[in-house]
Amino acid sequence: MSAAAATVLLYLADVRAVTDGADPVSGIMWTWTASGPVDADAGRVTPPPTSGSRDDHAGTRTGQGLTAADTTVISQTVAEYGGLSVQELCDVASETQPVRDRTADHELDLQVLRPTPDIGRALAPLRRFLREPTGDVPGPPNEDAVREELDELRPARERANRLLDDS
Repeated sequence: MSAAAATVLLYLADVRAVTDGADPVSGIMWTWTASGPVDADAGRVTPPPTSGSRDDHAGTRTGQGLTAADTTVISQTVAEYGGLSVQELCDVASETQPVRDRTADHELDLQVLRPTPDIGRALAPLRRFLREPTGDVPGPPNEDAVREELDELRPARERANRLLDDS
């Protein structure tokens, strides 16, 4: 397998991981070029990372080696796309949302792939609570009572407005 094919497969593994709600397996900041996805930091001179740092590009997010989940994502990606040529891999990569949505500087934002949480399911208990009045929580306001209270407070509001106008 060529280095170019391995690079595109690693990008596709990152896409798969983020789509599944995990962190990218590589930790690479991807950019898009005419030849496909590349490491945005490639070719830049940077000091070597300390052991176990989050910036350990050669390793993973933790510098401790790949996790079982990372290995599974990579294996699934290779099983699905490993038989493709570099050009075919680039064609697949070019159809991913980060490539379609790339910025002018060609940086790829994998976060657009994060699954959207099901807020409706999370809010269901709150909605039930709000619909079920309890002894501690008053029910919906009585419109007549609200009008009556507003009428009772009218003289106080008028006095306050006069005081504001006089100042």
